[in-house]
Amino acid sequence: VSEVLPRSGKLIKSCNATGEPQLGFHIHGKNNRLVANITPIYRDGRIVGSMSNFQPMEQFESSALKLESYVKLNKELEAIIHNSPDGIVVYGGDGKVQTINEVAAFYDGVKIEDVIGMHYSQMIKKGILDRSVVPLVLKAKKKVSALVEVQRTNKTLLVNGAPVFDDRGSISQIVVNFHDMTQLNNIQQQLEQSRMVADKYEEELA
Repeated sequence: VSEVLPRSGKLIKSCNATGEPQLGFHIHGKNNRLVANITPIYRDGRIVGSMSNFQPMEQFESSALKLESYVKLNKELEAIIHNSPDGIVVYGGDGKVQTINEVAAFYDGVKIEDVIGMHYSQMIKKGILDRSVVPLVLKAKKKVSALVEVQRTNKTLLVNGAPVFDDRGSISQIVVNFHDMTQLNNIQQQLEQSRMVADKYEEELA
């Protein structure tokens, strides 16, 4: 192998001898530039050979740029979620919490690390929520809104759940955002009381 592939022969020999993969090595030839990945092949716990994979540098650089753009986009999405004034929770298609921002954790009276990976049904059983829009979204496959009572914080939340579909048309994620309606409800109650008092005075004056 070293005679045919002098530049990668050393990598193959090292991989066969130690079992350590040789990944991401740049090989420059006269007419091309390659990225070499050498991985061992095991049989019954013994190394019986190795597999060499060569990728054009241009393709590798293109993949790296795409990965970099995805990483950047992911960071931007995380910044938007965690700096939003609204509570945001992202569930997977299996109904488990993938992401929750600090506002949502505050409204729900929980710690972020405690609910990551928790199923929506568990959140109901633990008394965090009295109901969830997640099963409604999974069933309707469209945006659903509902009022949810949070016992821990004594808050009333207007919750909106929206499905995210994959290429096959299946729900891959559910994005839930909510607003605190507690203060609005209090204002409405005060307004209703003021109207009742006004009606009473009107009757007395009549």
